[in-house]
This record gives sequence, structure tokens and C-alpha cells, in this order.
Amino acid sequence: MPANDLFADLHDDQLVLLRAIYQASNDGCSAQWRSVKRRFRRISDADPVVVRKSLPSVGSRGAGLPSYSAVMFDHSNHADDCEMRLTIAAGLHLAEYRSTANGVMRMIAYLAKQVADAHGDEPIMVTRGEVARGMDLALRQLPTYSLLRTEPYCLASPYHLPADDGDWTLQLNDDGLYEYRDVSTIAEYVTKVVERIERDVAFYFPSASPEPPRDTSPQITGSPYVDAHLLDELARLSSTEWQVKKLGELLRELNVAHSAGLVNACLMLSRAVLDHVPPLFGKERFTQVSHNMPWEKNDKKYMQKLEEVRLFADDCLHRKADQGYQPVTFEDLPKPAYMNALVRMAIKCNS
Repeated sequence: MPANDLFADLHDDQLVLLRAIYQASNDGCSAQWRSVKRRFRRISDADPVVVRKSLPSVGSRGAGLPSYSAVMFDHSNHADDCEMRLTIAAGLHLAEYRSTANGVMRMIAYLAKQVADAHGDEPIMVTRGEVARGMDLALRQLPTYSLLRTEPYCLASPYHLPADDGDWTLQLNDDGLYEYRDVSTIAEYVTKVVERIERDVAFYFPSASPEPPRDTSPQITGSPYVDAHLLDELARLSSTEWQVKKLGELLRELNVAHSAGLVNACLMLSRAVLDHVPPLFGKERFTQVSHNMPWEKNDKKYMQKLEEVRLFADDCLHRKADQGYQPVTFEDLPKPAYMNALVRMAIKCNS
């Protein structure tokens, strides 16, 4: 389920990822994906790729389409040397990055003022030195040309952007920058970016605009979500170190919720199952279950898919009320085969 609320509270793993980028960076805002992953894994057992995909964003992640998030990167580039860059939006969530975000925002406000105060018919040109004067002294060592490639949206046409951080001159986009002339806080800036990107996507790329809301009303389904024969086999287990009664109850409630079309309840119960089962496999966390058990090839892929459910379920459980609600549907649930594979292995390990 894609989330597009850049102001919503981030989950712990998402904050760990932002902090890993900040700590791995040499310039205070960008770092290589390889270094970010290593720092992330020292703190979290979650899959950093899954967490990266889960970050809220606006716009479209398709090639050549405008988008914005707390982290900007090339979505088509999965290489370890891919650059990960914190945007001003990251300052909404990461306290230690906030001063940098505010400094970059003041640089943008300076450029916007040049546009607002301009007269005559000539395009507005600024040099590297002029841009540096709009930045805090402590931030002038940042790679200004690189920052201007991601912030602000609509600063200039791509062919006007500098190629390196030597001496350069930049032609400003009057219409793009003018919208930021009165921005004074990170929240105001991010709001402007979101409005501009959503407007541009809807106007220039209508096929990439969000689809109309799907029908998410309860739907009664026929076959049980978790195979009934597996539930019976689980109930017959006797020679086991661990009690499996609660697992059976969770799975039966999951079947009831699925039959009644209660998709939010299904996601929450799925998350409860994943949190409950690790001791049945001699593990502490589900990540250890999915990665360290002798799964068949397809079943191992199923377990990795189940890991992704945790993020969706967290969203159902912890997202606060707002105007950007994105309903979940049965398409967001893991396929029954994934959960059945997990139950089969739990029975095998405890028989």
C-alpha cells in the first residue's frame, strides 16, 4: 500500500534508514547505498530494500516523472554505489538533520527572493558565489551543485544545472521558484513541493495520476485463507516444547476475518502471527525465521514476502487520522500460499 503523507510519523525502521544515510554521509546529506545498508543492519533486522520502498512519497516513481520523498534516489538503480540523498522533508523526522535542512531551505528562499525582486526581460542568472551567500556559513562546504539537482523542485531546467561544483552559473526558473518566496519553515516548504508535484503530475502525466478509489467494502470469500487441514494438523500436535494453541486461535481468527472481508483485521492478525511464531522455530525474530531456516526455494521467497506484511500492518495499527488516508485492499494481503508454507514448517519443526 503506497503512502503519500510526508508528514506522517515514520516507523522505527524508516527512521533508522534516514539516520543511517545521515551518519554515512560525507557532506551531511548524501551517501552510497552500500554504506547505508551496512549501518542500517547494525541496528535493524528488517530488509533495508523493503524499508526504502516503504518511505512515503508523492508523485510517481516512474522514470522521468516528478516525485518527492524524505530520501531521493534513482529508483531504477539498485547498485551498491547508488547515491541516497536526504531532502528537506527528512528534517520533519530527523532532529539531527534539521539544521542542515533549514540551511538548505534558506538558500532556496534566497534564490526565490532573486526571482521575486527581478525586473526587466532578461533571465535571472546566479553564480556559485551568489548561491553560497544565501547559505549559512556552516553549510557552504556542502556540494551546492548536487543539492540543486534535487531541491527545490522546478528550480531550473535540467540542461541548466551545473555539472560539477566548480565555478558555474545557473539560470533560474521564475515560475518554479516564485512559489517558494514566502516559505519560512520546513513544513511550509514541503507543503509547497507536494502541491506543485501533484499538480504537475495530474496536468502533464494524467496516466500516472492516482486511480479512483477502489471498492474496499467487506467481501465474503469462499475458501479459507489458511488451509483447514493444516489447522487440524496443528491442533493435533502434542509432543512439542511450545504451546501452539494460540497460533491456532490466531490462524482461525484470520480465516474468519478473511471470510468476512475485514482486510485491516487480516493484516493485523497476520502481523500477530509473524510476531508469535519465531520460538516455534528456535528463533527470536521472524527475520531469522525467514532467512535461517531450511526452506525450499519457493517457500523462502514466500517468507520474504511475508516480511513485507509487517510494514503494511504497522501502517494499519499506528497511522494516525489524517486527510491522506490510503485504504488497504485484499491485494495488499500476502497470498494464502505464503501463510500456509509458514504453518507447514511450524508443524514440521514441532512434530
